[in-house]
Parts: sequence; structure tokens; C-alpha cells
Amino acid sequence: MELGDGDRSEIASSADLAEEEQPEISLPDWSEAEARALENGELMLKKGIVEGRRQGMASQRVHAPASTVWERILDFSMWPKVVDNVVSARVYSAEQRPGGEHLKVEVVIGVTLLRIRTFVHHIYRAG
Repeated sequence: MELGDGDRSEIASSADLAEEEQPEISLPDWSEAEARALENGELMLKKGIVEGRRQGMASQRVHAPASTVWERILDFSMWPKVVDNVVSARVYSAEQRPGGEHLKVEVVIGVTLLRIRTFVHHIYRAG
């Protein structure tokens, strides 16, 4: 995985969660219609607040081995080609911790002339 030029001051200010502060991620409750849509391979999006933090989740049933799915999800260089409105995505920090691999990613989203630069902290727990 290719890393950027290290943490810059505006990036370094993103909150590092201590292991005990990391919220558990649970699957959302799906309505019957949403569950049917998932079974049919449709992409379902949910957003909300968990332990005071805004979170979003995208779910889709994929008929492929888990290792292949994770390989594709974690290939941030491909996001502009496969995720709507993503202009660029790059990992600027990757570190192994006891709770999993922590990946910090700069994502630029663009719609017409508007560009939004956001920073996402992914926690990948293999297995």
C-alpha cells in the first residue's frame, strides 16, 4: 500500500482514538424492503450517530470470497473509478494496532465545481 508524504499539520489534528474508545460497529436494522433489496444485490446506505460520533455504512451483498471483497474495498487508488463523485483517495497513514489495521485516508469528493476534502479513519479487523 502506497503512503503519502506523512502527516501534515491539518491532517495530524484528526482524533486518534485510544483502543478502549473505539466504538463497536454493528450492522443496522434493515426494514423488510431493505433486506429484500440487499438480497437482490442493491447497495444500501445508512447513516446515524453511534456513541456521539457520526457514522455511515454502505452494505451490499457480493458473491465473492471475503478476501477479494476486502482487497477491492481497501484499494483506495481505485475509488475514483468505482465510487460515485470521488475525485481522489489516498492513504496518508497506515499502522497496525492491537485492534486492527488503522488506515487514514484523504478523500476528495467533487460535484460540478464543488470539491469537498475529508479525512476518514478506517479500522480494518481481519477475520
